[in-house]
Amino acid sequence: MNVNDILFFILLALGISTPFLLGFLFAVLYKHIKPKILWFTLWVLILAALIGGMIQLSSFILLCGEPSEFAYPYLTILSASLFLALYFVCSWFSRIFKVKNAVHWLLLLLIPIISFGILFLFFYVGSLKPWSFIEDKALRKEALENAQGADYDIEQIFSDAWHFTYSTVVFRERNDSAFYRIKHSVCSKQDSIDNDLNSWIPLDKEKTALVKKLKKAIEEYEAEVATNDVLDGYYSRTELRDYKQETQRNLGFSNAVHYGTRRATEIEKLANQIRPEPEKLEAFTTLTEEQVQKKCKEIGREE
Repeated sequence: MNVNDILFFILLALGISTPFLLGFLFAVLYKHIKPKILWFTLWVLILAALIGGMIQLSSFILLCGEPSEFAYPYLTILSASLFLALYFVCSWFSRIFKVKNAVHWLLLLLIPIISFGILFLFFYVGSLKPWSFIEDKALRKEALENAQGADYDIEQIFSDAWHFTYSTVVFRERNDSAFYRIKHSVCSKQDSIDNDLNSWIPLDKEKTALVKKLKKAIEEYEAEVATNDVLDGYYSRTELRDYKQETQRNLGFSNAVHYGTRRATEIEKLANQIRPEPEKLEAFTTLTEEQVQKKCKEIGREE
């Protein structure tokens, strides 16, 4: 956060706190200066403006957004209640405020911070929406027949936002030993240069323990929420096929790292710790990196 950002938030906090500071000021003037009817009228007008502003803001957000996915109706009531409570607390504080009391001045400085915090609560919590995809279902008969004695399989797919690079890895545990196989494609899913390793490659004890940990993380995963929108990035899909329990769990994550969704990011990191991560495209193709780029351009022109 740079100096400009800090100044912006300070000015924003002061702007939001203006009604409460004015309410405090008019209450002080009402106590000490005549005509009292003037200061009381101004105090009521500020209160009315505050209530009207809350109604207008809430109406605008509800019309522009999708109320069914957000908690704005409830947050509007909560935020309005907190704002009104703060307004009356500031007015009450004017009755005991002493100019020569340093503590009272420090308490006065809390008004912008508290008012900013209430508005932050309104927008941040209200903009939270379901982010991850979770599907639990019974395994199909065909999957059980093709289990080959395995306890479970974990299939994880990583791709960029446009499916230009597409990587699939499958982890399998059988008789307390773990194996993997991987397919890495470049250019696109439909027309790609890839290498498909059909044979199962054994994992050492350390990575076998990570596979078990990954399975547990997938089983315990619960839906997360996010606020920001990331239009580009990557996508991952995780599928746990438990042949003993005859169940299947599918998880879909879009830009978990960018969204800051902790549990989804942990699942992806665990998988990345186990799977081989090539530094160059040559690790998964018979072509050089330059040849791959040339081939992708040819495919792009054909499309």
